[in-house]
Amino acid sequence: MFGKFSLLRDEDSPQVALVSPSPIVVFETVQELTEWVQELMEMVSDMAAEDLKTGTKSPLQQVYALQVIEEWQNLLQKTIKDNPGAEK
Repeated sequence: MFGKFSLLRDEDSPQVALVSPSPIVVFETVQELTEWVQELMEMVSDMAAEDLKTGTKSPLQQVYALQVIEEWQNLLQKTIKDNPGAEK
């Protein structure tokens, strides 16, 4: 059932897209819908597990890390400037 659908990941952001064969998808029974949802959940779980294995950082985490490093460097430079001899 899931063969007509696919999940796509954006390599530059944490976004994930669900590609569907049409805007409206009809399921013949509630059981068919339940099976489809379970398969989707398994695919999402596999993606999340892969993220944990690869240690993939989202761009937000990378930007935040760069911001923290830059602020730390600025603080060190200011401390050295305000306290000559502190670098020793």
